[in-house]
Parts: sequence; structure tokens; C-alpha cells
Amino acid sequence: MSASPIETVTGKLPEDWQHRLFAGGILQVIGLPEVAALRATTERMACEAFTPHDPTVAHRHLDFPDYLDRAREMQRRFAEGGEVSGLFADLFRRFASTPLRDRFHLRVVPPGAARTERPVRSLPAHRDTWASNLMHQINWWAPVFPITAQRTIIFWPDYWSRPIRNNSAAWDLETVKACRSAGRRDYPHLPSALEQPDVTTVVLPIPKPDEILVFSGAHLHGTAPNTSAQARFSFETRTIEAGCAVGRAGAPNVDHGASGVQQHWFQPINANL
Repeated sequence: MSASPIETVTGKLPEDWQHRLFAGGILQVIGLPEVAALRATTERMACEAFTPHDPTVAHRHLDFPDYLDRAREMQRRFAEGGEVSGLFADLFRRFASTPLRDRFHLRVVPPGAARTERPVRSLPAHRDTWASNLMHQINWWAPVFPITAQRTIIFWPDYWSRPIRNNSAAWDLETVKACRSAGRRDYPHLPSALEQPDVTTVVLPIPKPDEILVFSGAHLHGTAPNTSAQARFSFETRTIEAGCAVGRAGAPNVDHGASGVQQHWFQPINANL
């Protein structure tokens, strides 16, 4: 297992936080009331969606189509809700930042083999920058309920400066949309690695609820296989600083071949994406 690049900070981000992220660091921020409020709101949504069951074990009690429908509706509420948008805006104001953001995501990863259905799918090893082609993209990720090494996000930090074969040059978002409309699942929903990353380089962070991970979108990461008995619930978004020019210096590009720049994915914090 690789040495962890994760640094724990309390109550605020250091002044040079973006520099640290674009040098490969991962910040685990604790003691933020805005994150606690986001977590509490998200927990409430999950409990409402899977009532009368505990959301982390609802997969044991519901038939799978019902489970998917509930997860899908919960994710829609999270992505489109003004309450969530306002809480994220509060979080970013703490850092005197007015970023542009991608969609708000609430992810569900039940135990067992990786699923491909959108509400509960697992993400393979990837860099977000393979799709966006924005090297100054920043990711924000937090658990809703307690997690373990058996149900968390996974990083391969040694690949920060080490290339890995991937399909970013051939991947096309319009093809993803066309396949989705046709009900096809034979096209990758995001650019991903074409070889298995070195297992000795794995880092499995275990932030507590009310803590958040902040990292560059250029980190190789994915969904850790859920070998536990409980579902993983987490929320996330991705940001770029407002006013940043395309091509702004950020993280290094060691292996991506994307030609398009997806700056239009990122809109003002209160936009309904």
C-alpha cells in the first residue's frame, strides 16, 4: 500500500490549498459546520427515500427495481434542490471562493459485485480530467454515514506522475448520451483506465461523517469494491474557479488524450444544471 498523501486540516483550508492539491496532495478537512449541515441534509434525504428501512441496509429488504427507483429519486432531489445548493455556497464562501460547479452528486454503492445501473454504479479507475480536460478542476467528496476500508473511495497516488493506459482519446460524451437514450450499456460512461492499477499503490481514506476530502481531479481514483454488509452513501461535486481561463496551469497532464474542453459543465453555484 502506498504512502498516503492525505493531510488532515481543521476548520479551514491553508492559504496555499490549491497549490497543495495541484502538487498531488489530498486534504481531509474536519470541523466545518457547513459540511456537517450538508451531511445532515443528505442523511435526511436518504432516510426519507428508503423509509421505513435504515438506508445502509435497505438493499436487504427491498426488491432491486424498487431500490433503484428510490435511489434515483433521492439523487434527483439532491442534484436539483435549492437547499443543497445553498449549503454548498455556504461552504465555498468560507474559503472566500466563488467557484463554478458541476452537478451535485449523491452516490449509493450497495454491497456485492460492481453494478452498472446509473443510480448505484461503481466507478472504475479514472481521472476526472480525462473527461473535462480541465487541469485546474477540484473535487469535493464526503461520506454520509460511517464508512470503512471496505466501502470508501480509492486512490492510487503513485499514478499522480505515472501514466496509465486509458481510453480518454477515444471517449465521446455525445456517444454516451446516445447509448443512454437507446438503453445501451456497452459504451463506457466515463473515460477509464485500460489496465489494472498497481494494487500496492492503493490508499483507502476513511473520513468520518462531517469531514470532507478535497483533491485534484487529476488524481487516479475510483470506487473501492464494497465487500462490507452496508451500502456506502457519499456526496460530491467538482469545481473550477470562476474566471479561470481555459488552459490555466493546474495539475500535470501525464496521460490524457481528450481533445475537447468541457468548461460548459461548470456553472454558477446556484444554477439548476
